Amino acid sequence: MKPQSYKDYIPKGARVLHLVVTQHWFDEIAAGRKLEDFRVIKDCWFTRMMRKNESSTYKKEVIIASLRRDCTTTSLPIEGFELLGIEYREFDYVVLSVGYKTVRPQIISKWGGTRITGAYEQTDLGVGRFFAVDVSDVLHVLNYGGER
Repeated sequence: MKPQSYKDYIPKGARVLHLVVTQHWFDEIAAGRKLEDFRVIKDCWFTRMMRKNESSTYKKEVIIASLRRDCTTTSLPIEGFELLGIEYREFDYVVLSVGYKTVRPQIISKWGGTRITGAYEQTDLGVGRFFAVDVSDVLHVLNYGGER
């Protein structure tokens, strides 16, 4: 059987967020037990998840440092990013892959939104602020023989 590619299922021009996960988390998402994927708030993920517009007077480094702080000491509001000239990037789909091989297990999910977790919220990465990507609407699981 020919290996499947996410490109066979997603329309051209769609906005796709690509995330690489471990086999364990892939299995959990494929089985429907894990509904969000978490990423540490740092420069590379801020660039992929957020967008600064020209009116923003805040430096990206200041915003990231403020988001990573405890909620009692944060100097920037978590809600109301538009006041800072910052907004979440929007996507149409999320493609989750195990590793970087050409043929690899992949999940195609409708993008259900991105949020920043609360400072005391428990996540897979521990307690704290993280980017959380909603991957609960799984459309296809490709090149995978596990539980579904």
